[in-house]
This record gives sequence, C-alpha cells and structure tokens, in this order.
Amino acid sequence: MRLDKFLWCVRKYKTRSLATEAVRKERVRVNAEVAKPSRNVKTGDEVSYKKDGITFQLKVKDLPKSRLGAKLVDDYFGYHLPRRNGEVGVYEYDAKL
Repeated sequence: MRLDKFLWCVRKYKTRSLATEAVRKERVRVNAEVAKPSRNVKTGDEVSYKKDGITFQLKVKDLPKSRLGAKLVDDYFGYHLPRRNGEVGVYEYDAKL
C-alpha cells in the first residue's frame, strides 16, 4: 500500500492530499529514511511522521483495505515511545484506559 494512502486510511491525516503534502515536505520517514508518497508500506515497517511539531513513531501491524472507522484504527499499528532508559519500545494503546 502507498505511504500516503496508509497515513490517510489509518486517520493520521484528514485527507489523502494532506498526507501526500506531508510526505513530499519530508515530514514522514519509513524505517528512518525519507520516503516518497508512492513508497510501499508493508507489515513491520516503522513509520515516523511530524505533525504540529511533534514526531510520532508507528510500527505497522497490518494494512487496511480502505479508510478505517476510528474504533478500528488501533488494530493496524502500535506506537513507539521512548522509555526511561532511552530505549524505544512498542506501546499498545488501550482506548479503555
């Protein structure tokens, strides 16, 4: 799946054109490399994107077939957050908390 389409499908950007623009402005990286909007994303890739001055890191769990409902989004990626000792770990978001 294309990078810009993935970011739109998992609701990280409101429109696909906003996702494409962010990728073209080098605000999005895949596996620590600057990517183009047409770059294919696959399961296991690490996607980082900068939005509103904050850098988010995601690990792709699965690829959606189309844009997802808000309740289903968390099934397709896990957040990466720095831990206290400086290591990066996968954080599974639990909406029930």
